[in-house]
Amino acid sequence: MCPMVLHCIQRGLYGLLAGWWILWCLLLQAPLAVAEPGCDACKFQIEQLDKPFKLTGTWLFTREDRPENKDIVLDTRIWKIVRAPGPWKGIYPDKQDFRVGWYRGNFHFAPSLMDQEVVLLVDPFMARVNAYVDGVEIFRRPGNINVERYYAVQPIPLRFTITRPVHQFALRVETPLMSGIYQLPFELRRYDPHDAGLVWHQFLGGELRLISATVAFAFGLFFLLVFRKARHGLYRLAALSSLSIVPFFIMPTDLLLRVYPPENLLVLHYLGLSFGYFLYLFSQYFHRFTPRINWVIGILFAGASLAMVSTLIWPNLELFQAMRSLLFLLMLLSGLGATYMWVYATINKKPGAVILLVGMLIYLVCGINDLSLALGMIDSVQIQPLGMLFLMTTMLMVASNIFGNTFRHNQHLVVNLTAMNDHLEELVDERTEALGLLNEELNATNQQLRESLEELQATKDDLVRSEKLAALGSLVAGVAHELNTPIGNGLMANTTLADHLKAFQIDMAEKGLRRSKFETFLDSVKTAVDISIRSLRRSAELVTSFKQLAVDRTSANRRRFKPGEVIDDVLCVLRPTLNRTPYQIETAIHSDQVMDSFPGALGQVLTNLINNAIIHGFDGRTHGLIQILLNPATPGYMELRIRDNGVGIPTASLPRIFDPFFTTKLGQGGSGLGLHICYSAVTQILGGTLTVSSAPGSGTEFTATIPLVAPAAETEGEAKSQAQSR
Repeated sequence: MCPMVLHCIQRGLYGLLAGWWILWCLLLQAPLAVAEPGCDACKFQIEQLDKPFKLTGTWLFTREDRPENKDIVLDTRIWKIVRAPGPWKGIYPDKQDFRVGWYRGNFHFAPSLMDQEVVLLVDPFMARVNAYVDGVEIFRRPGNINVERYYAVQPIPLRFTITRPVHQFALRVETPLMSGIYQLPFELRRYDPHDAGLVWHQFLGGELRLISATVAFAFGLFFLLVFRKARHGLYRLAALSSLSIVPFFIMPTDLLLRVYPPENLLVLHYLGLSFGYFLYLFSQYFHRFTPRINWVIGILFAGASLAMVSTLIWPNLELFQAMRSLLFLLMLLSGLGATYMWVYATINKKPGAVILLVGMLIYLVCGINDLSLALGMIDSVQIQPLGMLFLMTTMLMVASNIFGNTFRHNQHLVVNLTAMNDHLEELVDERTEALGLLNEELNATNQQLRESLEELQATKDDLVRSEKLAALGSLVAGVAHELNTPIGNGLMANTTLADHLKAFQIDMAEKGLRRSKFETFLDSVKTAVDISIRSLRRSAELVTSFKQLAVDRTSANRRRFKPGEVIDDVLCVLRPTLNRTPYQIETAIHSDQVMDSFPGALGQVLTNLINNAIIHGFDGRTHGLIQILLNPATPGYMELRIRDNGVGIPTASLPRIFDPFFTTKLGQGGSGLGLHICYSAVTQILGGTLTVSSAPGSGTEFTATIPLVAPAAETEGEAKSQAQSR
């Protein structure tokens, strides 16, 4: 469908919506039955009946329900004038609703029509009816329902014989619709035992409704079974749409009116208008879903339907009229919403959208006709059931087409699966042989990979061991350099003391001992002894710290210690190295907690992180600051932070810094194992966590959160690993 045509359809829909809304406002607010001057029915002059004589026009009308209204002689000056067919609203100034209305008219026949039998066709739409000719009742509905038809929504054929020039006709209608003579045909015609036109009218209002209800019910059950197997919402809504429309078709049929009161069936048949709700849900499968609108419309439909049903228990004419209007309005809005969905589905070339759109447009035309009929704006026949039947047929056609296409597709799949199954054994043999060869290749490849992995693991262990030994060697070199100073000072003091002693001995032997020289010698001895003691004490401290650190590093022994002491030992050993750099180090120990853990692993972590800051953090800088902070953490944990104000870590490298062999100093002496060893020691030996935060130009901070008591199971495995490394 070309865009121009779709644009025209859209504009037409907007026009229909505007026109329908104006009509609805007229229905709710304006008087719908306006008394016209004159009275057509007061003197119908009938000259011949070769063609049906139309009775449409203005009639005498009253709502006063009195038996004498049928009498020939009656004062009708207080009666109103109403148009028939047409509604009763607005006839009386009080605007009240009422159930009973009387029509009166006089037929003046030409002499040539005497003794002819005629049929008067009138359709009061399911109402209770009493028809009188010259004060004599000729028809009652309901009458003897066992042998007589009810003519629920069909024209009632009222038969009588012309016996005088003037016949007076009276019709009593009892209905909650506020519309007595509802629709065409409303006419007088010559009686014909084989009147095809009358048969057709009665078929449209009777048998066709029963057939439609049967078809809708059958298709509804069919799609329920399809939904039970397929579990597709489209089939469920097709079923609900078909089943929900059944009351609208079947309630106004003579079949049920033989058993149930017409007022009850009239109320229940309006429940079939909920078809509009499921119609709107069905249409969303072709464009888009509107969950919130669905809830609102569903609640309104359910509330209006329940209120309508309540009038069966507590009769209320005003409530019935209001809910009837609301259900028609909701039906209108749902139909327009479905039309919107199918217009856009047609634009997007969705399968079946064109058929559904055509069905919807036909239904809208029928709806406009019936709304205009209900408003009394036109004289017509109710065709909305035909529109609903046509729309339902298009929905079932599209749903059946989708089901048929799915069924054919499944058949093709079955054929393909059958063909595959016929060659399945051959394919299995071929695949089995291929899999056997592939398994052999995979086994050989796995063996090679396993050997390569073992070699890589051994290489990694060697590199880790070398990295640890290199770190220990660096400590030894630093300690040796630091020991040279106090030992040299002590040696110099003792050498000087020896020289002074020799001179003292010579003076004693040659010149004798004077008090001044003795006192000078004693001062020299005291100075030399002080220098020797300080130098030896400094050497002893260095040796003790190094010994403790070396023992912790080369063993996996677990002991109780204070982490602050380990920090002091590490800094004592690293001080010679730090003194040769332009970088400063600060400590802030705010915890005297005692740990039951592995001091060697903690010292290794601290040493590697300090060396990492010196080597990488201050690369290219002539100054820098390293801060070590020790704080209590959550109960049972301590927190160690090593922070620098260096160049930081690139964002791209940050996720990989703990990976083994990852280094930014490749080829410049870096092994890429320092931070990996730290991470393994913290997480596996000490049982804690190690995180890093950094940004280029903003420095780096490592945070180790370590339990005060190391987990035994993990440390035993690490101890074995370290023992193997040694």
